[in-house]
Amino acid sequence: MKPFHLIGILLLLTLLPVSILAHSSNVQSIIDSILIDIPQYLPDNAAKFHVQSVEHIVRSCPFSFHETLLDGQITSTFGICINATGLVLTPPILLVNKVTIERTKLDISVQVKKAVHPEIKAELLVPVLDGIHVKALGFFTFSANYIKGIIIKEAKKRIEIEIRALIAALR
Repeated sequence: MKPFHLIGILLLLTLLPVSILAHSSNVQSIIDSILIDIPQYLPDNAAKFHVQSVEHIVRSCPFSFHETLLDGQITSTFGICINATGLVLTPPILLVNKVTIERTKLDISVQVKKAVHPEIKAELLVPVLDGIHVKALGFFTFSANYIKGIIIKEAKKRIEIEIRALIAALR
């Protein structure tokens, strides 16, 4: 009985790539699937990402990937655009309890130079960032549209940190 069981498992493993292709999974569909699951995933993992909740998040441009070879060095560039509404952030700042962003569009581009110690450069463009409100000291709420630059700078830093952690984990 066990040889038939083993042969059955091997047959299923060999058919798995065919099954995946039949469902026409590609990078775009995988990213869309991840974005659909994010609102349900965030409440359990909010502390790590400082994102308490998001109402709606969707990819707004195709995922792009390019590799270039210049002077013997390979550079990979990834790009994606994301639209989000109803973001609630809990920044790691003692005086600020919560930051809400009504609507945003993020254009994210990441360059990774392949080396023993990869060089990572993130570019974050935010053409839309509306309705920013900050709740500070537990009760004081104010509009924070004038600190957009600080928010973008901190988000860019956070993206680079997360990508470095991902690359370190993949080694």
